[in-house]
Amino acid sequence: MFAVGRVVWALLRHLLPRACELGRAFARDLSVASSKDCLPPTPTELWQNRTRGFGKLFSWLFIGKIEICGNENLDKMPLGSSYILAPNHSHFADLFVLPAVLNGKPARFMAARGVMTAICGLLGLLLSKMGAFSASARAGIELLCSGQSMVIFPEGWTYLDGVMGRCHQGVVRISKMSAKRRGKPCYIVPCYFRYHRYPSSWIRRLPIVCQYLLLTLALPYYRRGLQVVVGEAISSVDLPDNDEAATSMIAASIAKLDPNLQHG
Repeated sequence: MFAVGRVVWALLRHLLPRACELGRAFARDLSVASSKDCLPPTPTELWQNRTRGFGKLFSWLFIGKIEICGNENLDKMPLGSSYILAPNHSHFADLFVLPAVLNGKPARFMAARGVMTAICGLLGLLLSKMGAFSASARAGIELLCSGQSMVIFPEGWTYLDGVMGRCHQGVVRISKMSAKRRGKPCYIVPCYFRYHRYPSSWIRRLPIVCQYLLLTLALPYYRRGLQVVVGEAISSVDLPDNDEAATSMIAASIAKLDPNLQHG
C-alpha cells in the first residue's frame, strides 16, 4: 500500500506542474481571444489546414454547391499590399466559406465581440485559433500595417433574410488610418454572398440565437447552394474624405455584385 502511495505521489508531482502550466496557457489564450484590443497570434499551419477542412465540411453540410466568380481580383492586388475583403453577411456559414473564396491566401477575420465572448469565451478561443479576432479598430490597423490582410463584414452582424443591412464606417476608417500610418494604399475588396433560399423578414424579429437555431433546424429546406461574387479592389486613395460618403460607396459596390441583379 505504501509503495502504491509513493507511485501516486510521484505521478502527481510530475503531472501537477504540467497541468498548472496548461491551465495558465488556456486562461491566457482565452483572455486574449475575448479581449477587445488584443490580436491573437497568427494561426499555425496545422490550424490553417483544420480551418480549410472544417470549412469544406461545414459548407457541404449547410450550403451545398458553391459557385465563386471574380476571386482572380485578389490575384491582381499589388505586391506587398494589404487589403480588407468586405462581404455582405447573410448567414452564419459565411465564415466557413471564406477559405474557398480566398483560395489559399492568408487573411484574418474580424468578428463581433458578442461572438468572441460567447459560451464564456470558448467560441472566441476556437475562432481565434482559426484566425478571428474581436472587433477592434486598433487591432485591425495593427494587422494591416504588418502587411497582413483581413476580412470584415461591414454590416457587423448577420441579416438572415438576405437583405443587406446598414454598413458601419469601421471598414473605411481602418483602411484610411492604416494607409496613413503605413504610407501606402490599403485596398477594400467588395464581395457578395447570395444564398439560393432565405427566410422571410419575419426572422429578424427574433433574438439572433433563435434565428440561428431555426435556420439550423430547417437545414434541409434552406440548403440550396450559394453564389459568391468578388469585385475589383478599391484603393483607400480613391475613397471620399467624408467617412459616411466613403461607407456609402463601399456599400453600393457590394450591393451591385448581387448575382440576382446581374442575372435579372
